[in-house]
Parts: sequence; structure tokens; C-alpha cells
Amino acid sequence: MNGGKEDREFQQLIHFPSFSSLEIFFIQPPGTVHAPYSPENVLMSGTFHWSSRDMATITEKAFFSARYPETTNEPQTKEYKKKLEIIDSAWVSKTGGVQWSSEEDMLTFRDWHKKLKTCKPYAAKRNKKRR
Repeated sequence: MNGGKEDREFQQLIHFPSFSSLEIFFIQPPGTVHAPYSPENVLMSGTFHWSSRDMATITEKAFFSARYPETTNEPQTKEYKKKLEIIDSAWVSKTGGVQWSSEEDMLTFRDWHKKLKTCKPYAAKRNKKRR
């Protein structure tokens, strides 16, 4: 980006959806916890991408989303816990072919991950399934 008019327009789109007659785009800042809404009869509803260098922040936000479920329109997916376990293991062993963040960030991630596993709404759902 060169700092021109196009850059300023792109910066405005980061926080606001852009509408056209055929499609809807919504570009969110990194680390934003959200649940996408997809209209019926679409070819592709969207994807999630997590940065390995931003996992501490993402997990912190996920904790608050789980702790206060009324702040989101969708519960955490059943795969979420397992994905975080895989990420935790890969980060500790420095595997996965990605650039991991600092050791300090890893400790922060692991702390939030531990809190997420034991927060009441999250734990209540998990324990309920075990019965």
C-alpha cells in the first residue's frame, strides 16, 4: 500500500461491510472473535484464519466469549477445544511449519487456554456431554 486514496478507502472497509448487488464483504481486524452469518444457497460461506503469532490474543478473546456467551450469536464449535489442544502441542514442540510468537506469548496463550477450559459456560457444556 502506498498511502494514497485507495489505502484510505481500504482502511474504511476494515471495520464496515461493503455491499454490492451480488455479494457482501466484511473484512475484520485480526484477532476479532466473531460468528459469520451466511445466507441460504451460497457457494461459499466463508473461512476462518488464525495467525500463529496472534494466538495469545485470540485465546484471550475466546475466553471472554465463552465466559459471557450473550456477547455472541453462536456458541463455540465442538471442534474448538481440540483445535486449541493441537495448537498448544505444536507450539510447545515448535512444529507445524509456522512462525510461532515469543515464549512470553506462548505462556500467555497457555494461561488463557487453561482458563478457557475451566470457565463455567465452557466447562458446563463439556461436562454435560460426558454424562
